[in-house]
Amino acid sequence: MPDWISSLTVAQLAALLAGLAAVGGLTWAAGRWLRRAGHLIDDLLGEPARPGVDARPGLMERVQRIEHEVTYNSGGSLKDKVRALDGKLGDLSTALQAHTADHQTAPTIRQDITVQPPGGPV
Repeated sequence: MPDWISSLTVAQLAALLAGLAAVGGLTWAAGRWLRRAGHLIDDLLGEPARPGVDARPGLMERVQRIEHEVTYNSGGSLKDKVRALDGKLGDLSTALQAHTADHQTAPTIRQDITVQPPGGPV
């Protein structure tokens, strides 16, 4: 055993162990922080495909997809489809109002139903 270890007092040994524990704790905390930072960078930049895992697009590519859906383009976006449905709904509303104005009262439907038991009238 080296001479410097055998010459340590209990207080010095406790201080050395506390220092090692502090360095280990800081290393563990830094490792967690660096792992989280790595996940953030992967989310921002995206990840290429690897065996068994599909590629993940980066943040800017995902934002571009969202912008494509909420802006008018040649009929392929969600916003274009909502505009088309709104136009059709307006046409149906106009037709319903015109129909209602022509027919102030609802037509009455009458129908007589006669039920005869099997074998003829009773």
